Amino acid sequence: MACGASRKLPLRNAAHPPRGHNPAAMTGLRHAPRGLPRFTWPLVLVIAALAGAVLRLDQFATQVLIDDEWHAVHQVLQRGPGDLLLDFGFSDYSIPLGIYDWWLARWFGLSETAMRLPMLLCGLATLVLFPLFAARRFGYPVAALFAVLLAMSPLLVLYSRMARPYAITLLLG
Repeated sequence: MACGASRKLPLRNAAHPPRGHNPAAMTGLRHAPRGLPRFTWPLVLVIAALAGAVLRLDQFATQVLIDDEWHAVHQVLQRGPGDLLLDFGFSDYSIPLGIYDWWLARWFGLSETAMRLPMLLCGLATLVLFPLFAARRFGYPVAALFAVLLAMSPLLVLYSRMARPYAITLLLG
């Protein structure tokens, strides 16, 4: 070859390594590591959902209303459903939850547990539906990690346990 001339090397496709390519040999391993059994990832999803449900249900019925949760109670006591739909009043509250609380108060009696029930159900649904969506889009390993993070997220546990619309917004958003 003349000086300055270069020898052309064949291009290699990274998706198709050359024959005889052994990643285990390059790392010093005798055998390439194998993935976990197929049933492991759905099992992790189920365990994470159950753990998240336990965190959300623990002492759920013994909670009392705090801070902004009282705004809806004051609105229900002072206004009818027509007023609830048209005006926020002097404090902020969720209009759909205000209507739900008004209906609950008129038919069954208002309780802290019943006021929080829609948020608890949305929080539990989030534990199941979000990882299932992630599994279809990104695969089970990513969905399993996502499920574990959802289950133990302190903020999401709190959203599921309070009479504010955050858990509903998360699920529907």
